[in-house]
Amino acid sequence: MPISLVTTAFGAPAAAALAAAVEAAKAGDAMAPVTVIVPSNPVGVSARRSLAARPGGRGVAAVQLLTVYRLAELLGAPTLAAQGRRPVSTPIVLGAVRTALAERPGGLAVVAEHPATHEALLGAHRALSRVDAAGLDQIAAGPGHARDVIRLHRRVRTLLARAWYDEVDLLEAAIDAVAANGPLVRQIGHLVVHLPVELDRRAASLLRRLADTVGATVILGATGRPDADRGTLALATDLGISGTDAGSRAVVGRPVPDLAVISTSDADDEVRAVVRQILKAARNGTPLDRVAVLYGNDAPYRRLVAERLTAAGLTWNGPAAVPFAERMAPRTLLTLLALPSEGWSRHATMAAVASGPLRLDGFPVPSARWERLSREAGVVAGEGQWHQRLAALATSFRADAELLSTADEVSVAPRALWLGREADQIDALDRFIHRLVADLSAGAQHRTWAAMADWATRLLRRWLGAETVRERWPADEARAAEQVEAALAR
Repeated sequence: MPISLVTTAFGAPAAAALAAAVEAAKAGDAMAPVTVIVPSNPVGVSARRSLAARPGGRGVAAVQLLTVYRLAELLGAPTLAAQGRRPVSTPIVLGAVRTALAERPGGLAVVAEHPATHEALLGAHRALSRVDAAGLDQIAAGPGHARDVIRLHRRVRTLLARAWYDEVDLLEAAIDAVAANGPLVRQIGHLVVHLPVELDRRAASLLRRLADTVGATVILGATGRPDADRGTLALATDLGISGTDAGSRAVVGRPVPDLAVISTSDADDEVRAVVRQILKAARNGTPLDRVAVLYGNDAPYRRLVAERLTAAGLTWNGPAAVPFAERMAPRTLLTLLALPSEGWSRHATMAAVASGPLRLDGFPVPSARWERLSREAGVVAGEGQWHQRLAALATSFRADAELLSTADEVSVAPRALWLGREADQIDALDRFIHRLVADLSAGAQHRTWAAMADWATRLLRRWLGAETVRERWPADEARAAEQVEAALAR
C-alpha cells in the first residue's frame, strides 16, 4: 500500500496533524484499530493527552501508541519466547563479554581484566549489533584492535543466541512476523509514524514492510530550513519515501522563531539569566509546560538549574540535582560491593564507612573517629592487615592506659580513661571489618541472580537499617532506598 506523507511544524501543528491522521485512518469507525509509532515514551504520553483533549476524546479509542521497539516486542517476542529465549539484560551481556575475553583475549590480553575494558566492549557490542555481516567484515579489516573487537562481538552474540535475545533479534523476529501476516499483524490496524527522529536499518525495514501490509501515514516534523531538515529527508528515504516528495510539501504552522543570545559571566549567572527568561515568558502568557531548558554538560548545570528553579518557586520536571547512584542507599551498596576488588584498602573501606549511616550492633558507626584510628594503626590494605594492626594498636593503648592508671598524678586519669575508650573503638572497628568481610564473602558463594539479589537486599538492610530506621531519613533518601530494593527484586 502507498504511504501517505504529511510534513508539519513541531508543537501544536504536529498534534493537529496526528489527530487528523488518526481520524482519517478510522474513517468514521470509532473502534477501528490504529497504531501510532512515537520516537519515545514521553512523546507518546504527550500525544495521548493531546488526542484525549480533543472534543469528545474520540481520537483515543482503539489507538495504541508504541515505540518501534515496543512494536517489535509485540510482534516478535512470542516467536522468541517459543524458542526458549528471554530478553537479555546488561549484566548478562557483560558476563558474556567477560567469558569471551577469558576464552581468547587476543591483543587485549594486557587489559582483559580491567573493568573499563569490559564496559568499552559492552558499548561496542551494542553499537555493532546493528551492523550487518558485510559491515562487520569491513570494520575488522581496519587498524588497531578492530579485528579483536569484531571477533569478541561475534563470540558474545554466539554465547547469548541460544537463551537470550536483544533489540536486534526482536526487530528481525518482528519482520518475519509481518511477512507471515498473522493475527498479531492484523491487530495493528492502520499505522501512523509520528515525528520519527532516528531509525536504524532494521527498524526502518520493519515499518516499511508493515506499511505495505496494513497501510501507513508518516508525519514528518520539519522547520522549513533546508539545513535543519536534512535529517528529516534522510528519514523519509529510509521509510521508502522519495526525498523529492518529502521536501516538496509545504510546512504547516508557524516558522521557527529566531534565537536570542545572552552573554553572562559564569555558569551561575547564566542559569540565573535563564530563570529570568522563564519568568518573563510566563508573565507573557507562555505555559510553563511549553518551556524547556537544555544544557550540554551535567556539571555544573544539572545542580544549578535544579537549585535556581526551586529557589524561584517554579515547579519543574527533569533530571534530579543529585543523580540516583549518588543517593545514600545506592552509593553505599555500590561502595560495599567494590571492597573485595579494592583489596580492602583503607582508603576504599573508610570511603564505604563514610558513604552512609552504617550501623554496628544497632548503632551508627563513628566514621570520622574510625578513619583517624585506622590511619594511626598504619593500615594500608588487606583483610589480614586490618586485624593485625588494629589489634596491635588496641594492645598499645591499653598498655599505656594501665601504666597511667598506676601513676599517682590525678591529672593523668582522664588520659588513661580516653585511651581505654579509644581501644574499645578499635575493637569495634575490628569487629565491623570482620563482619563485613564475612557478609561480602557470603555473596561470592551464590550462583543464581535470585540468590544474589536476596543477599544484596539483606546486606543493605543489615548495614543501613530496615524500614523503621529509614523513617528518620530525608524523604528523597528513603525513596532511593526503596527503589534500590525494587530494582533488586526485579
